Parts: sequence; structure tokens; C-alpha cells
Amino acid sequence: MAAYVVTTDALKEQRSSAKQAAIYQRLMWIEGQLGRVGQSLTWYHLAQLISQTLDESPWTENQKMNYEVLIGKLFLNANFTDVERIAWLPDKLNQLDLGLSADALLVCLGHEDKAGPEDEPIDLNFMNMWRSIDMGAPVAPLDLYLDRWTTISSYILGCKVSVSFPVKSPCIELAQQLLAVLESFCAPMMADHAAATVPAVNIDVLLEDEDDFILRHSFDTAAQVTSAEILCSPFSIANLTDEQRGTIRQFYSEFCLHFVSTICPQIGWSKFEEMLRDDKALERAVVFNCNIGLDSYFMGRDAVPGIGSHQEATLELHKPTRRVTWFEHHNIEPMDWRPKSDVPEERPKHPFQFSTMKHRELKVVSLIQESLWNQAGWKGLGFQTCEGEIPVLMFGFENAAVGHKIFENIAKTIGDKDPNNALRIALIRGISRQNPAHYRVAVTSNLDRSDDGSSRIQTALSRLHTMTPNSSENIERFLKDYEVHKKCHIATVNTKGKLVSHLITSGVIVIHAWEIDENDQEISAIQPEDDIFVPAGVENAPISRALAKIRSFETR
Repeated sequence: MAAYVVTTDALKEQRSSAKQAAIYQRLMWIEGQLGRVGQSLTWYHLAQLISQTLDESPWTENQKMNYEVLIGKLFLNANFTDVERIAWLPDKLNQLDLGLSADALLVCLGHEDKAGPEDEPIDLNFMNMWRSIDMGAPVAPLDLYLDRWTTISSYILGCKVSVSFPVKSPCIELAQQLLAVLESFCAPMMADHAAATVPAVNIDVLLEDEDDFILRHSFDTAAQVTSAEILCSPFSIANLTDEQRGTIRQFYSEFCLHFVSTICPQIGWSKFEEMLRDDKALERAVVFNCNIGLDSYFMGRDAVPGIGSHQEATLELHKPTRRVTWFEHHNIEPMDWRPKSDVPEERPKHPFQFSTMKHRELKVVSLIQESLWNQAGWKGLGFQTCEGEIPVLMFGFENAAVGHKIFENIAKTIGDKDPNNALRIALIRGISRQNPAHYRVAVTSNLDRSDDGSSRIQTALSRLHTMTPNSSENIERFLKDYEVHKKCHIATVNTKGKLVSHLITSGVIVIHAWEIDENDQEISAIQPEDDIFVPAGVENAPISRALAKIRSFETR
């Protein structure tokens, strides 16, 4: 929208402006960070053309260098299957005065002899530094828009949202603007401590071969990964009527509300009303981002905004000299640029300042599908043991079919043997001094220890159930066998009354309530009214800190 407005003004005044070049530069940088090198180069070319008409160039040497580093980094980290499809691009980059980026691509193609100064060998250590350099923000994988389908992704309130679509109009425009609308609507929500309860949402945009104008959506919250499907007819964006544009805006509004209610079911309707009435969040998100068709103003009508738009018959084809990436060929591991220190990092006094965090810095790793658990009605836990055999942990649900679906989805996600120990089932004992046999079950996820450091906070949902047996005989028998085998079956009873094992896990842990500290995952299973048993002689039990933290949250 900003590019359209400033370009329209320039055409009216028949004069380019520094503001116009600055906006084009900003867009070229954003597209580069998204991995869309074709679109990025288009904005770069436009910015160069405008700069030549200005008295003072808006480019600084640092800006130019940073952009070349970004584009080169995309190439140096790309899959070989992508690199070999752009063997014609180095000469085009040189034409655009992007010689360093061209050298990076030549190295990826195996033409080190053509890269860099003549007669000087390529410094592979330098290339690896370039490949690994921290650009201050995540850089997406290379996306050439050369396949029939592509996917764009973003993190929204900690939920990874992926939109897949055919690389043709109007699917391209609908998908890109949909993600922009969702990001805009949810942008201020973290300041109100809102976070998603769903780790991922997959959205597919599909073409419906209909003459009538069609645009509708549906969500599937029972799927292994929460998903949505958008059906649209192959309408012409250039020939949209005002009524049809209004329908598109209405579609974005309805989809946005459905999306947020799906990933954040904890947000009540009163909060939605406040956002819609006082903050004008939905109106702002749709009006400022629903500008379908403006891309054609710059790219040309019906143009596919991919790297193919830059290809010319006269460009030399630098055929790859090998069939693997440059770093695989040279057996080079990426460098770790994160600072290392022997001094332990001091814990911040206020670690959960959501208002200052970026959405990508929050990561939801939950295995819990809230809507399914709500439908299933968890009744309790049972044990099945037999000498010499792996014990069974049985989950009972009021709705057996939905309960079966819950663990069927978990097994599909983590594998039927839970090789990465993703599932965490905590049996918390000693929650009642008056009833020593009572315990609480917390079903959740182990946090992702392999995280690359891009997220500052990980969050995982838990489902809790308090068991109130008269004795500890059954749980003790189960724990005795679990200690021997170090694993157990996770099972439910299906609609026919048959016991079905979904997976085997070693993720069952036993913890006494008094041992839970303020930073333990199981703090979510502690309730302020619990009369927790603390053994005689134990002073300053960890649970005292946990309860103090829980009560501090309640007073906010």
C-alpha cells in the first residue's frame, strides 16, 4: 500500500522522491528475509532506477553491502535442488551490480574458479562465516516460486502458521494478504499476555473450478495438525467488482476471527468485543492489508512474482560441477555465532515481558489439542500390570471416540515409540495431607531442548486430573513394573470397549508435590488450595516458592 501511494504521487508530480526509493528498499529487504529472492530483486531494481533520478543517492555503502550479504546468505544455505535451477542467475546479478551475491551463487554451483578476484582461491572459512552470520532476524529458506505449489510461514503468538497455495493468481495474492491480515490483527495481543495454545496451523488455498465467484473456508481442529482449507474460484483480480472486493474483505474478517478463536480459545468474547470496538483491530488489519491486485501495479498484470521473471535468453548457464551443496562437498559445518561465556547468565527479574517480545520469540510445543480434550471428558487413569510384561497406563474418557483420537494424533506426531521422549506424564503425589493416596496427573510435553535459540520462551499446555483412590496399591504396582521396564504402554478404550495401545513411552515421571519449584514445568499442576504434604525436617521446601509465584499471578 505504501509503495502504491508514494508511486502514485510520484506519477502525478512527474518526479521521483527519496521516500519512494526508501520504501522500495524496505520492501526488497523484507522480501529477501522471507527468502523470496525474485520479488526482492524486483524491488531492488526499482529502487536502483529511482535512485538514479535523485540528486543524492539514498544508498550507503553499508546498505548495499548488507543487502548483498543477505542475498548471498540465501544462496549459501540453499538446497542443491534449488541452486541448480538458477544456474543462469550469476550474470544477471552482475548486471544488477550485485557481484558479491553472484560470487556466492557461483560457489554454490561449483564454479569457485569464476568467483572472487582472478587467480585468488576462494576462502572457504570466509564463505562459511557468511553462510552462518547473524542478520539480526531469522532468514527464511530460499523460495524461487518455480514449483506449482509453495508455502509461506510466520509465527503468530507462538503458533507456526503455514499457508500453502498454487503459484497462480488469485491464490498467490489471497495467501500473501491473508498472512498479513492475521499478523496485523494479532500484533498487539502479546502486550495483553495472549499466547497461542496450538503449536501449528496449516492453511491450504485451493482452486475450485467454478464460474461463480467463490471464497469460503473451513477449519479442522481434530486433525493431527490444526488445519484450515480455503476454496476460491479462479476469478480475475483485474476485473473484480466493488461487491466482490467487499466479499473478500468480509472473508478476511471472518477468517481472522475464526483463526484467533481457534488458536486462543482462552480469550473470551468480551476481549474480542474490546478489540473490535475500541482498538479497531480487525478494521485496521483488513483495511490496511486487503489491497489485492496492487502487486500488478509494479510487477505487471498476470505476472508470476518469482525468480523466473528475471531470466533472459542471453544469460550464460553456469551448469553445476557437482550434485551436492558446496558445504556438503567441502564437509563444512555451520559456525555458531552465539557468544560463549563461562559466567552463568543471571536470571532476569521479570522473564515474561510479553509486551517487548516478538511473536517468533515465543514457541508453542504442546501436544495437547484443547478442543479434543474438552470434547472427550477425561474421567481418570487406570493401570494394567502383568509380571514380566510392559505395564499399561489407561486413560478413560466419557467420549471414547474422541479420547481415542487424542492419543492417535499424539502417536502420529511423536511416533509410536516416542523416540525423542516428547510426551511427559507426571504423577504428582502428596497433594493432600489428609488423603495420602490422592495424586494428580499432568499430561504435557517435554520442552524442546534442541531449539536453535530463536525462541526465548517455550510454552506447553497441560491437562490435569486429580485421582482420589482410597489406597496406593494400584499405582505402586504400576510404578514397580515401570521401574523394571523403564517404559509403559499408553492406551484408551475404543467405542467397542476394546483396549487399544497407541504408543510406548518412557516419559512417565513421579514427583512429590513439595519438591516442585517455581521454575518447574509441574508448577501448572499445583493449585493454591492444595494442602501439600511436606516431610518433617524439610525447611524452605521448594513448593513454598512455587505457591508464592502462583499467588503473585493471581493478584495481577
